[in-house]
Amino acid sequence: MFIFYSGCCGFYIFSYILSSKHHDTEIVVCVPFRKNVQDGVKTGMVRATRDCVSGVDALKEKFLNLTLAKNASGVLNEWFARTFTSSSYVKDLEEEVNYKWALDHGGKNVNESVEDALINGIGQPLLELIKYLEFDHMKHCVPDNVSSGLSNLPLEYVYVNGKPNKAQKTTKQLPTGEKLNGKETYKRILSYFTTTDISPAEIFEEGKKQLDIFYTEV
Repeated sequence: MFIFYSGCCGFYIFSYILSSKHHDTEIVVCVPFRKNVQDGVKTGMVRATRDCVSGVDALKEKFLNLTLAKNASGVLNEWFARTFTSSSYVKDLEEEVNYKWALDHGGKNVNESVEDALINGIGQPLLELIKYLEFDHMKHCVPDNVSSGLSNLPLEYVYVNGKPNKAQKTTKQLPTGEKLNGKETYKRILSYFTTTDISPAEIFEEGKKQLDIFYTEV
């Protein structure tokens, strides 16, 4: 079951395909994460403030060159961009192909078009996403005592600056109408992360046992 989950650290923000053929170059870039996060607010799938902060920090660290530059062109210094902007990437491209490309793309050659796509198709959307998460979405993240994980989700109301807006209830469901259940979702993903069939309650009890053991050793 797919869920909207805001404030998560371990996510991939975008996918891109940049393929260079002998007579054609196609660039496809998409950044779907922002809408998922926005839908997460509506459905009540929003994490605690500390998790939201961790998510933004992780995103900034993942795209450090872009973050430090504070400009979309900073994306050109990211590891994945350097692959496409290097001279070797189009070294086997015939000159006539590059010439025709420039005629069809406002005078820009293939290298210039690739850089433009990286800046406007990835760099700028990422900067806008970081800004949204840091300043707009953050106000919807909840206090730690309200939610500390999936089991307390979805929330009953949309939160604004740490307080529930009683006039705005969450939908608690996907756009398809499927009901969201944080506890059930946690059960489903548990086996993936633990490679066992242990229940959440069993893991909790095992955690308490291990704490007792480690505390005596300390």
